[in-house]
Amino acid sequence: AEVSIVGFDDLEIAELVSPPLTTVNVPAKQMGIMAGKALSGDSKPVKSLIVHEMQTRLIVRGSTGQAST
Repeated sequence: AEVSIVGFDDLEIAELVSPPLTTVNVPAKQMGIMAGKALSGDSKPVKSLIVHEMQTRLIVRGSTGQAST
């Protein structure tokens, strides 16, 4: 059986392992800024869930194979 592996956060080491690891790149800095703003006293108390959509990117490397049909 063939197995594909995908990591998260596109850490630098992902390119250095063998085979290079396919990863999902996320905007960590932007996520931290938004979380800080949501937790700071600057915003009014919110009784509902705060949702922010951010762009992610799939970085395809050697740890994933081609999909079979």
